[in-house]
Amino acid sequence: MPILAFIWVYADSKDPQKIIELSYSVFWLVLPSLAFFLILPFFLNLGIKFSISMLLSIIAMSAFYGAALWLYKLY
Repeated sequence: MPILAFIWVYADSKDPQKIIELSYSVFWLVLPSLAFFLILPFFLNLGIKFSISMLLSIIAMSAFYGAALWLYKLY
């Protein structure tokens, strides 16, 4: 889907700088969501119930989103 967003933004603005900014923001927002897919099976392999594993994974992902947002603002 980001590819469609890149095409749309470029067709609308013809501004490569907007594509650069969008690319960086997509990168920083994808990383925390990828962590979720590593953390959830980790908790499930530990034998933690699904609902608790899901909750802990969402909390961890939220923390990663906060860290990514903080790093993005520094960058």
